[in-house]
Amino acid sequence: MSNLKKFLSNFDENIVIAEHLDYAFVGLASTEHGYSAIYSTNLIVEQLIEEDCMDYDTAEEFMINNIISAYSGERSPIFVEFIPRYMWNENS
Repeated sequence: MSNLKKFLSNFDENIVIAEHLDYAFVGLASTEHGYSAIYSTNLIVEQLIEEDCMDYDTAEEFMINNIISAYSGERSPIFVEFIPRYMWNENS
């Protein structure tokens, strides 16, 4: 059992984790069905580029088709893309 899975079992033993993506875990969301694990798409793509020698477009396509689209029920992990403030805030 991974350290992440052990840690999350303190909150809820039924949290669905994305296998082999502990490095991209960023938090929990409370939903009507219970807690869901949240993962950073930015970190997933970065890892695919570095570890699997993919270019950005290939890594993003792989993530969408093979990771994000994998449905694990009502408590499937949530995938979030963090957008830096400077991209949307003209005062930054």
